[in-house]
Amino acid sequence: MTAGFDGTVAWSLSMMGPSIMEGEQAEALKKQAEFHDEVRDLKKYKSVDTVDLADFEGRKCYKLRLVEGEGEKAEESFEYYDAETGLQAGQISQRPGMGGSMEATMVFVEYKEFGGVKTPCKMVMKAMGMEQAITIASVEYDTVDPKVFDLPQEIKDLQKENAALDKAAGDKPAGGAEKPAADPTKPAPEKPAGGEPKPKP
Repeated sequence: MTAGFDGTVAWSLSMMGPSIMEGEQAEALKKQAEFHDEVRDLKKYKSVDTVDLADFEGRKCYKLRLVEGEGEKAEESFEYYDAETGLQAGQISQRPGMGGSMEATMVFVEYKEFGGVKTPCKMVMKAMGMEQAITIASVEYDTVDPKVFDLPQEIKDLQKENAALDKAAGDKPAGGAEKPAADPTKPAPEKPAGGEPKPKP
């Protein structure tokens, strides 16, 4: 599956076809698309606290509790940082799924340096009893063609289809039935002051 966010539209391409995301899924993808997301902007969080020195995936880690948002929209997540290296070992958070939110654990291992930046070359996501691993072979900076941020043609076509459907739905009168067009060959009936058509003799 390929997914992206161009600053306005959150989209995905999969075996099921093109899709434009909305709601929680769109917000999650928007967060993933943030540049330098690993450098936490404290303005986004209500609180960030170190709560424990805990075991995480066999490593001693500092456990951080992060709360983003207010009230019912507040989101809580936990991040783990290796006590020896200071590198992020993983995180536990709620992620949107087909049936609602679910708890997901991300594990970061096999750090390598690219362009002076240490990057985890293997990321394992654990959720609902399943595991999915992502392996990174190489990372390049400042060599990306700006066109890769353009919306795929499949998404552009889907936007046009959705716009056409919205227009068609807006053109229909209340009740759903379309008003028949007037016959241009027949004169319009005369209406008296009372508003009812005047019968012809």
